[in-house]
Amino acid sequence: PPYPADPLADWPVLFYKVVFDRSWQPYVRGHLVSQIIFNIIGFACFWLPIQSGERLGLSITAMLAAVASDLVVVSELPQAPELTWMQKFSMMSQVFAAYCVLEGVLVSFFFYQTARDLVPAYLQSVFNSVARMRQSRRERRKKQGKAAGNPHGLDGSDLNASARSLQPRDADDFQTEEDIDNNKKWKLWGDYIDDFSRVVIPVIMSSCS
Repeated sequence: PPYPADPLADWPVLFYKVVFDRSWQPYVRGHLVSQIIFNIIGFACFWLPIQSGERLGLSITAMLAAVASDLVVVSELPQAPELTWMQKFSMMSQVFAAYCVLEGVLVSFFFYQTARDLVPAYLQSVFNSVARMRQSRRERRKKQGKAAGNPHGLDGSDLNASARSLQPRDADDFQTEEDIDNNKKWKLWGDYIDDFSRVVIPVIMSSCS
């Protein structure tokens, strides 16, 4: 017993209240601020022209820097089964960085697109196989009819093409008028995507933060 004079008394009990406070300032300086800066650098890609060739490079570099910063912070945080606020912020930052890369790829694709639509070539070949077969038959008949009057086997279009091949060419000469018109249409779509990203994406990030 604790007290010989009072054998029925209980042992004395002491209650301790322990409070742990984590130092949050290093995480704000070393992770939150850097992630925000990397996202702002990624958003700067929306203003870069495609012709510069640095748009995708800058967005990918910003994303890799954000991932490297996240790996450093994860190694310093304690392992926990629940999803912490820091992890949520890091995931959101990486989503915005990935959007910058994908947006740059899509706008670059539209910038150089010259096709009439986005249907893959193999599907177009399947859909138009019958029409091509009929057209080839008609061309064979025309060539057979003109073979007697053309000993070299060249029609007027072939002669004009051979004459044009001897002339100096520019890079734009390899595009037809239809390709140029289609390219203008796709460039306009790319401009719409850039205008949307310049205004909406920073607003969404600021509201989520």
